Amino acid sequence: MPQLTAFLLVPVLSRHLTEADYGITGSMQALTAVLIIAMTLSMDRAVYRIYWDCDSEDERRRYFGTVTLALWGSATAMLLVLLAGHSVLGRLYRSIPFFPYYAYAIASAYLSRFAMIPKAYMQIRERPGLFVILSLLQLVFQTGLPLWFVVGRGEGAMGMLKGQMIASAITAPVFVAINIRIMRFTFLWSDLSRTLRFSLPMLPTLMCAWVLNMFDRILLERLLSLEDVGIFVIAFRISSIVLVLTNGFTRAYMPVFYKTVNSADQSKARAVLRRYGNAYVLTTLLLCFGISLFSREAIHFLLPARFHRASQIVPLLSLAFFVSNWGSIMNLCLYQLHRTELVLLASVAGVVTKIACSLTMIPWIGVIGSACSSVIAFSVVFLVKHEITRRRFFVPFGWHPHLLFLLLGAALVCGTNMPAMAEPVRIIAKLLGAALMVGLFARSGTGSDLLLSSFRPSPVA
Repeated sequence: MPQLTAFLLVPVLSRHLTEADYGITGSMQALTAVLIIAMTLSMDRAVYRIYWDCDSEDERRRYFGTVTLALWGSATAMLLVLLAGHSVLGRLYRSIPFFPYYAYAIASAYLSRFAMIPKAYMQIRERPGLFVILSLLQLVFQTGLPLWFVVGRGEGAMGMLKGQMIASAITAPVFVAINIRIMRFTFLWSDLSRTLRFSLPMLPTLMCAWVLNMFDRILLERLLSLEDVGIFVIAFRISSIVLVLTNGFTRAYMPVFYKTVNSADQSKARAVLRRYGNAYVLTTLLLCFGISLFSREAIHFLLPARFHRASQIVPLLSLAFFVSNWGSIMNLCLYQLHRTELVLLASVAGVVTKIACSLTMIPWIGVIGSACSSVIAFSVVFLVKHEITRRRFFVPFGWHPHLLFLLLGAALVCGTNMPAMAEPVRIIAKLLGAALMVGLFARSGTGSDLLLSSFRPSPVA
């Protein structure tokens, strides 16, 4: 929901924020993402698993007490270190002063951590009503206050970050009160130890994901300018809507995958998973194609002229997200084999590629080079995962329709975005191209019928 809201607010905020403002907020978002990893050590992720190892409600309350105190302590310690070392941290970006921008971002990262354990508890205990109410409360403040400071008071990037920080400060006491009700103020080293044994191995993978998705912003600011970071952030926000649209399928597919793959009839299981996987891949490809095809018109119509060059980057980032989503299906195969270290291996290969390509291509072709490096890096991750799963546990895909759709879609996007093409001709060509792709998708043996079947119970017993 926050990602969707951020996407929908782009036409409004872009009239009150400059490219540099978006560059500042995007740069601080990259900083906040890595700070959250450092502050929590991913202990919140361990709660979902270790909670069920507790034998009684009293033991669970004690466990929540240990994790809560550990998380609050680690976040507070990190906050103090960051404030003490602000002169060093402030060198991360060349053109962004520590006060007020870093300070607001760090405070937001810290205050938002108080919501982690209560929201995990609500999900574990299946309390959707309370979870939705509190999430909506957060959304209202996280959206309304930045809008007030940016649109109402014209404070630009500073108002955006200030509003987010105040929103976190308002909701934090609510989550602290809930946290106190569900925990006992006890601290057991044994509970902390088993939590860290589960969470710490996740840190390298999380850091790799951060590099693949966020590291560009640091390089763009240092090698180019804040304005270039802002253009990249706009393109990233528009392209990443595909992640929001496919997130529901991804969450629904995980339990279906594990139930199916552990069934008695393995030949039927692989056939079912092949159909589900193909439906997911082709649907994601169609969504990315639609975003890439019409992004130029949407950006030119909805956003001020200063952001129009973001339309050159959206198709590349959409392609990167498509390849990333395709590779995420293969993660499940490796998780089934309990070989999570192989996912890390693929991610490390992508990180090395990402850094090398970004350092080479950004000085050469600017922001477009950053988007190209994302396509190359995610392709490397995909190929490594494909080779690993092919050797160990592979659910085959229908390569021919995927490649056909990909090549046809790329040809249509490139052909209809040629600068010399007259605008009426461009629109007609795009509409015809979209109709062609949708028609082929509907007629495909791995098309819309399989998408619908993906949400029905698996026939494998």
